[in-house]
Amino acid sequence: MAHIKCIEPNLNDTEHSVVTAGTDDTLELPAVDSCMAVVFLMNDRSMVGGHIGMFGYGPTNGQMGDECTRTIVKNMIDQAGNIDNLGRIVVVTDIAEGDAGLGWPRDLNYFDTSIPSRLVLGKRPKGLLVTKIAKGGVTVDVVLVGKARQLNIYKTAGKKLLYTKPINQLPTGGVTRY
Repeated sequence: MAHIKCIEPNLNDTEHSVVTAGTDDTLELPAVDSCMAVVFLMNDRSMVGGHIGMFGYGPTNGQMGDECTRTIVKNMIDQAGNIDNLGRIVVVTDIAEGDAGLGWPRDLNYFDTSIPSRLVLGKRPKGLLVTKIAKGGVTVDVVLVGKARQLNIYKTAGKKLLYTKPINQLPTGGVTRY
């Protein structure tokens, strides 16, 4: 039962922007601000997390916005292995349908399940669920507790709980705001 952090690529850490967590692990994506937290929830209950910065370091060096997103998501797909085992994607960002945000990703349908998703390189597994959560301009810590199958979103400053829901009750379609 490990606590695994998925950290936005930065000058001090370029190795933990994509991580894998087991079924009983807790996966944390801390300090999601102008960046994006993406988590693949696999059908075997493991998780692959990606912390996507909008300005490149490490694996996204020299990239911005959409390019960073494509690079990190491609690395997530590589770590996930069998993409047919992907059951749900959770995205936490201010960059979502109807949000002004910073304009990334520029394609507002990037995580839309009604089109062949670029996220899985045009091969979307049957029955894939996508949960999009707009974080309301607040820097948050996104925590998925594997054993409890729970998503918790905390305000980074002060650790106030802003949103919590069992994974099997997460909404799909549209954008959830709290």
